[in-house]
Amino acid sequence: MGVDRVSTEQMEARRELGQLIMGRTAPAAADAVLAAGYRKPATITTAEELDALPVGSVVAMIGSEPDSPAVACRAARGWQFLGADPERRYNSSSLMPSPEPITVLHTPGEGA
Repeated sequence: MGVDRVSTEQMEARRELGQLIMGRTAPAAADAVLAAGYRKPATITTAEELDALPVGSVVAMIGSEPDSPAVACRAARGWQFLGADPERRYNSSSLMPSPEPITVLHTPGEGA
């Protein structure tokens, strides 16, 4: 029942961060993010593109619940949805067509 109270210090930090992100320093912040290795996530629109991803790749797709995307990891014997039966595997064709492009969250060997 308690309401979280935001301290004056937290409010000031939030305001300063907002200015940093949206203010004059936004280009410098964007440069720093890019220098740290940010890359726009790849998107997948075909089963063939899914098949080309290596084992250990992680993808997210929007299903019937836009606020809770499904996340799947490529295993040696197909795709496994996180939080689902660990023995159940899906082939790439069963993941397509997705109502939206599938987003590649991680590909082994890329980035840090």
